[in-house]
Amino acid sequence: MNDRTLDAHDESVDGGLLVQRCRWCGNTAFQRLLCPTCASTELDEVRSDGTGVIVRSMRDASLVDLSEGFSVRGRIVGALPMQVRSGARVRVARTERADAGELVFELCEPPVSPYTW
Repeated sequence: MNDRTLDAHDESVDGGLLVQRCRWCGNTAFQRLLCPTCASTELDEVRSDGTGVIVRSMRDASLVDLSEGFSVRGRIVGALPMQVRSGARVRVARTERADAGELVFELCEPPVSPYTW
């Protein structure tokens, strides 16, 4: 865990996330020292809106495509595991249960009960 990771996590309090944008090609990435597209080291920190779509959901972590065009791994909170599905919209959440540097997301729309009465 480095200082940049902790800073990005601390900045997520406002509902966004600090990411890096390349000055040369404009590609956006998360926690990188080099641009993954052009290998430039000239990266500016910008605030992401922190929203995305779940691509794949595993038991303890999910793969989320953020609106800026890159994927991150994070944990979904505030919903039962059966309510977390691919295609669901999520946003970065701030929670006391998060480990340092761990990305935590919550569902944008309220979870629908899988049970019908």
